[in-house]
Amino acid sequence: MKTSALQPSNPEELNLEIVESREFSRTSKSNSSNYLVVKYSGAGNRFLCIDDRQGQWQLTPAAIQSMCQRGNCDGILVAKSSCIADIAMQIFNLDGGAALMCGNGLRCFKRFLATLGLRSPLYSVETGAGLRKVWEVGDLVAAEMGQPRYLLEKVQLNEEITIDLIDTGVPHAIVFVDDIEKAPLATFGPYIRHHPLFSPGGTNVTFVQMETPSTLSIRTFERGVEGETLACGTGACAAAVAAAKELSLDRFEMEVLVRSGQSLHISFDNQELVMTGPALPC
Repeated sequence: MKTSALQPSNPEELNLEIVESREFSRTSKSNSSNYLVVKYSGAGNRFLCIDDRQGQWQLTPAAIQSMCQRGNCDGILVAKSSCIADIAMQIFNLDGGAALMCGNGLRCFKRFLATLGLRSPLYSVETGAGLRKVWEVGDLVAAEMGQPRYLLEKVQLNEEITIDLIDTGVPHAIVFVDDIEKAPLATFGPYIRHHPLFSPGGTNVTFVQMETPSTLSIRTFERGVEGETLACGTGACAAAVAAAKELSLDRFEMEVLVRSGQSLHISFDNQELVMTGPALPC
């Protein structure tokens, strides 16, 4: 692939042509290095991935917002050097703010590492939520999602809304519905996301329909995107944990259907959540 010539002082100088070509270069006074910007989709969750292992980027909220909007992405993943893992991953949401964890992003990040020439089948990744392992499973990518934490159970926010609050790296308010297509995401999503009970940071909101004891359909209103996304890995994990609680399961394997029409496989062995699914360049 031909590399586009660019010497930006910061990422706000990225243009759509560079995002679409997936590659650009930057020349410093001391050396010349290639800096990749690659777009990936994790089951419909779209990210720009940036190599900043040299620590030369200065990502401002305005730059993040601009890049996400022009690249039609939900967030940005930045590769950084790490002293405690093989590599570190920084996560930024569409609104320019940082996030501690993103499950689909972590799986996309594994594919991005191969683009950087890091082709080991398994890597440890430092995230804001702790160390996570990520590895290839055939054509799919699996990621450790940590130990889920039940923060609140069966809390009634008003006469119509009862939620469970589960932390799978980031908090998710889980709302069970009878018909996922009729889930009141446009109205209840923002209401729950900004409810005083979850201040000051707010929460993600995931609506869940239990299709069978091992199959769920979900829709997620994501904090930081401030709207519905086509997939949410931490939301899929939180939905599976909440469904398992309803079914009194200590261990489980579930298929979670996301808004893109794709599915994520979520398993739990009473210690560690693992999410497996597609991660492809787009």
